[in-house]
This record gives sequence, structure tokens and C-alpha cells, in this order.
Amino acid sequence: MAAGARGEDIFCAPVLNYQQVLSHEQVRTNGYTAEIDHSRAGRTTVVPTPIAFSETPVDSTRPEPQHGEHTEEVLRDFGFWGGEIQELRQSRVV
Repeated sequence: MAAGARGEDIFCAPVLNYQQVLSHEQVRTNGYTAEIDHSRAGRTTVVPTPIAFSETPVDSTRPEPQHGEHTEEVLRDFGFWGGEIQELRQSRVV
């Protein structure tokens, strides 16, 4: 320490980039990453959600949905049905 300087109790750690995080031994050991088969990217490493629920487990090993992949399912959840959904598609709303 320089003359007159005093020590401080400051937490510090290196800031890692994405590749460094993925290859870090502690990350691998604790299972903080997962390998998935992605439809566009092939076999890839992802960081699953850190959230854990006791009765409703989260599956974050699936790739993100394609654009519009669940449109019909979501619209049905909101009460739309075949003809209405088709009209929305023809009108280019969805």
C-alpha cells in the first residue's frame, strides 16, 4: 500500500466474457450450463434459467420458439377458434 493509503474491505472479482464464463470450471461443476440441440444453430451451450420452483419445474433446455411458432396456441388460449384465427391470418394481423 502507498504511504498514507488505508485498506478497504471491498469485494472484487474478475469480469468474464461469455466464453470465459461458459468454460469456467465452477460453472461446469455446478451445472450452470446445458447443451441443447438447436434447430438453426445445431448443438450449442446455453445458460438455463436459475429459477427453480418446487412444484412446477422449469425446462430451459429447449431453444427459443421460432417467430410465430405458438401463435395459434396462444390465440386459442385467448378464446379464438379456427375461422377467427384464419381471418386474422388473411388480414395479416398475425
